Amino acid sequence: MAYALLAYGTASLLFGRSGGGMGLEDLAATVLTPRVGRWFVGLVGAIVMTAGLFQLKLGITAGFRKSLRRGLSSAERIVTVVSGRVGYLTLGVLSLLVGYSLVQVAVQYDPSEAGGWEEALWVISGLGEGRWLLGAASIGLVLYGLYFVLLVRYRAL
Repeated sequence: MAYALLAYGTASLLFGRSGGGMGLEDLAATVLTPRVGRWFVGLVGAIVMTAGLFQLKLGITAGFRKSLRRGLSSAERIVTVVSGRVGYLTLGVLSLLVGYSLVQVAVQYDPSEAGGWEEALWVISGLGEGRWLLGAASIGLVLYGLYFVLLVRYRAL
């Protein structure tokens, strides 16, 4: 479900539409109380950033290859490994952006600073050649989805 929302947010930004509904800013404002809420939001941000680092590590090292069954053709293995690497790298970068945003909310005690997946995509779209980077992020997320489809088929049992 979270990946579907992320894909929807990416498509909305790519085609110039703004998302609606309860965003991370609204959720942070609800949770952010003077003491416990700040620590909770900061902890969640640190957890999301840690997950992002692990995702980057998986993308760089392709450590997920161990879960593939033996006997795959070289084409099947290449497509699965490339889609997994690019997908994990993309998701890792986006997770780091979202986690950093949450840590900033906890430090600054300002729920309006909270940014979710859509905010992370806005940051990417504002860098250099924004539309190209946003398109690359979209392709990375699609490849991440493809990797999991291939993983269902090629996972060692």
